[in-house]
Amino acid sequence: MNNSGLIKTFDKMVIELNSFDSDKNKIIISGTLSLSAYSLPCMMYKIKKKFPEYSYELEAKNSNEIIQDLKDDMINFGFVDIPIEDVEDIEEFSYHKMGQEKVVLIAKKDYPVDESIDVNELLNVELIMCTMHSKTCDSLEKALLSTEKTMDNLNVIFNSDSLTAVKSSVLNGYGMAFVPYESIKHELYEKSIKLVEVKDLSLDYDIYMLSKKPKELSHSARLSREYLIEIGRKSFC
Repeated sequence: MNNSGLIKTFDKMVIELNSFDSDKNKIIISGTLSLSAYSLPCMMYKIKKKFPEYSYELEAKNSNEIIQDLKDDMINFGFVDIPIEDVEDIEEFSYHKMGQEKVVLIAKKDYPVDESIDVNELLNVELIMCTMHSKTCDSLEKALLSTEKTMDNLNVIFNSDSLTAVKSSVLNGYGMAFVPYESIKHELYEKSIKLVEVKDLSLDYDIYMLSKKPKELSHSARLSREYLIEIGRKSFC
């Protein structure tokens, strides 16, 4: 092989090695739709400031897709909102409870509804249901059973998997909606919406961070995991 060939071979080897190092230092984090839209961006900012030499990406998927991506080594960390005991093959993962996502009932500031209602009164108001988080509907269904009612008895104007569309509809006075508290802090600050308490009803849910076992993680992923656990729930927006 002549000198020109040796140089080309060396250059190719350098490119491949750099690509390998880049892949090792690339951290992909996946969260549910609502978490990725409103809670996780602040966390991404903080961890990038902590480890500027690493590359971070944030994806949005549902919990089942996130878990499958973890199994397939497509992502490094997944933030899910389903009970940990419901995760299939949980023994394959390392998990850490990051806290709870608070779910609240909202209405436009001047919407004609009392500040506090009970589950029975919930049947008489117009609702816009955000379907991006099925656990909220499941918990609501259980609460309605105590009144011998079901979701079919609710006055649902429409369903949407877009939290933005749901909030826009509420702001236009089209109805009320159950949404993650983190998603409406700006509107609360501006006093464009109000919170409505539903007595004896809690739709809050736990948030878990999942990953492969620490021994299976790259050095960059292990350091990132330790930092995410350290800053915990307070890192969310």
